Amino acid sequence: MAKEGRTYDAAGVSLATAEAVVERLRAAVESTGAESFGAFAALHPLDDHRLLAASTDSIGTKPMVARRRGLLRNCGADMAAHCINDVMTCGAEPLILLDYVAASHVELEEVAELVEGAAEVCRACLTGDYPTEVPEEAAKLRFEPTRA
Repeated sequence: MAKEGRTYDAAGVSLATAEAVVERLRAAVESTGAESFGAFAALHPLDDHRLLAASTDSIGTKPMVARRRGLLRNCGADMAAHCINDVMTCGAEPLILLDYVAASHVELEEVAELVEGAAEVCRACLTGDYPTEVPEEAAKLRFEPTRA
């Protein structure tokens, strides 16, 4: 018996809306040469025999809880694992992990914890690490693509 409130809908996440967005954008995205839009990893043909698999993910609201508990390093590891696993679902070998940190106020030690956590699980080349300060009002308008 499932417990009340443990569904995406109960958490305020609409899977139907997510599916509608993917279907609405599929033609535009696939017109660029991308394949498998909406899957865990996007595929782009390099030649007749090879595909490049790419994925990006977000750790969502986890840092809000982890910060209070001093566990931001775990969030970095989680973010890396999500991206690596998504690429591996299509049989690809992870080559690079491009990370991005945005915060209303960048705190050196917090960013370091996130990146060091990612580095602990990442055996692909970790690149990026350019933190961005986003004023609070702009953060409310944040747009995080889930696939790149």
